[in-house]
Amino acid sequence: MRRHSIALVMAATLLAAAPLAQSPSLQTPEAAFGHRMGADRELADWPALQRYFETIAAASDRVELVDAGPTTEGRRLIAAIVSSPENITRLEEIRANSLRLADPRTLDEAAANLIAERQPAIVALGMSIHATEIAATQTAPELLHTLATSTDPEVLRTLADVVLILFPSLNPDGHVITVDWYRKWKGTEFEGSNPPWLYHRYVGHDINRDAFMMNMAENRAISDFFYKRWHPQVFLTMHQMGPRGARYFVPPNLDPIDRNYDPLIWRTAGLLGHAMALALEEDGRSGVLQNALYDYYWPGYEDSAPLGHNTVSLLTEAASVRIASPITVAADQLTGGRGFPDHQPSTTFPNPWPGGAWTLRNIVDYNLSAARGLIGAAARYRGEIVRNFYRMGKKQVELGSKGGPFAFIIPPDQFDPHAARKLEQLLLEGAVEVRRTLEPFRVADTVYPQGADIVLMAQPFRAYAKTLLEVQQY
Repeated sequence: MRRHSIALVMAATLLAAAPLAQSPSLQTPEAAFGHRMGADRELADWPALQRYFETIAAASDRVELVDAGPTTEGRRLIAAIVSSPENITRLEEIRANSLRLADPRTLDEAAANLIAERQPAIVALGMSIHATEIAATQTAPELLHTLATSTDPEVLRTLADVVLILFPSLNPDGHVITVDWYRKWKGTEFEGSNPPWLYHRYVGHDINRDAFMMNMAENRAISDFFYKRWHPQVFLTMHQMGPRGARYFVPPNLDPIDRNYDPLIWRTAGLLGHAMALALEEDGRSGVLQNALYDYYWPGYEDSAPLGHNTVSLLTEAASVRIASPITVAADQLTGGRGFPDHQPSTTFPNPWPGGAWTLRNIVDYNLSAARGLIGAAARYRGEIVRNFYRMGKKQVELGSKGGPFAFIIPPDQFDPHAARKLEQLLLEGAVEVRRTLEPFRVADTVYPQGADIVLMAQPFRAYAKTLLEVQQY
């Protein structure tokens, strides 16, 4: 399980009920991998996934492949950028404008609104940072193929208003370990067991608890990609949880929230979360839960650190199977959890799952419905998402200018100067500005020497810096 605490939307269902016309030049995932995505006891391995993403990008005018950086073991952390052909031709303009909007000190509101008129919403989707929660990586090829080939008018409208950054895995090294282990023991009594060693060389499951410490190469790469290269306005990360609770969790999350983050974050997360829930319900996916289990208080997760950078971050959690092996959960085996006492209908859980067989393909289907709901809603609310991204940064600068605090001071005289330098390095890698004084200065009765470093709060990512530097009371 990833963690235990921690309005009205018409979400577009991006695939019509009838089969869609598809480009014959783009191979389907089933043809490429030799099985349907999510088929019982079948997994697409990392070399094949990477090869498929490369093939689609080379053949499609809707897809461009980029590298976020190397993994710990030297693999490529890849992402497919998916949008309309028109947007693909001007990706550099879109990327540069996103960085401009992220820093409201570089342009006034009139200029920001002018950019927002033509700027697609940038939505990042990260799969399976926990490698044994493997369904999201198996979802990625099917989602990519659908968006690259569909001729459905709603899909085409959506791609005109959204740039999707699709990471097939946020932990390729762990994916290799998990697939190798599963295949080795398939057909034995150990089929579906978790590897008896870490599925990331150093941190295993805690790879997603390293987002502000950035000890791992993957998290340094994601931070650089998000805050300095692309800066998505929305980020969804797909996880899995225990097998006996709800079938699927989507936002809103459970309280408490970090009060430093802009209220627009939580309102937009609710909007997009309900869009996902609506798409899931329309597609007949029962057992969808909201407002329970997971909070967004702590800033160390891969999907909570971006909150302090004015990125609306979202989480889905699907009930797990045994890696790729199906399970059966009887109705009397279903359990509740924090904010979710039982499996009775409620406003946060209106359509309980009745129990029965549960498969990897079920999870893929739920993931596809959630992704379509998210992307469709991001397209429908493109203007609000882009403009509010700028407004949140502007508000953070204004709040910092008013004080409370005005700044954090890091004096040069430290008992452990290495720790102070490490702190500053992490702030800089998280796109926080740190300034050095060129002469002594006084604050109240304290005189600080030349060379003191100052983190002024009048900056766009004030919330991130403030949360890391002040005392937190949970």
